[in-house]
Amino acid sequence: MGRINQGILGGFRNKVGTVVGYFRYGEALMRGLAGQVTNPRTPLQEAARARFALITKAVNANLGFINAFYKQVGTRTRQNSAVSRNLNNGCIQGTGTNVTIDYSQFEVSQGGEGVNVQAASVAQGTGHTLAFSWTDNTGVTPDTLATDIVAVLVYNPSRQQAVYDVSNASRLDASAIIAYPSLWAGEQVECYIATRSTDFELLSPSEYLSSIVVN
Repeated sequence: MGRINQGILGGFRNKVGTVVGYFRYGEALMRGLAGQVTNPRTPLQEAARARFALITKAVNANLGFINAFYKQVGTRTRQNSAVSRNLNNGCIQGTGTNVTIDYSQFEVSQGGEGVNVQAASVAQGTGHTLAFSWTDNTGVTPDTLATDIVAVLVYNPSRQQAVYDVSNASRLDASAIIAYPSLWAGEQVECYIATRSTDFELLSPSEYLSSIVVN
């Protein structure tokens, strides 16, 4: 901001060239115009934005599960951690703005210390349900307990919706049933499983089980 002492310019209002004149409390002032904000949208920028938007939508659709199964790191939110990890773990396929997600590489749990169940699988259940099963591997490490929570997730990418259970099954149970909306019939879903200790300290990486066209 510059002050105008009466002289060759004198006081003035509005824009003149690259400056704007105005009066405040009877004093003549001027300021420079703000530089033009540019958004060139180069191919690299467009590609980065497409990747970010793709992963953000998938993370947000599964955020309830992710908030329960992503380790808190410093002040970073679990949502941000999941976005960052999936942007860089190879789950994005394609080039430029023509990109998709390889859901077998998409991660909905990231802890590292916990041990997942063994021989997990999923199959169509009765009605609008999916049946998950696994082998109880209690004791494979000193911290692998029968009471560990086993969580299951079913994600419908076409609707960007998910159903999950993060509290009702244990490692010892060796099975879980989860219901999905009847409107999903005939659509493809992606299925995951993960474990955590009851004190929430030990989280396993998620395991991708299968892609299923549900009844």
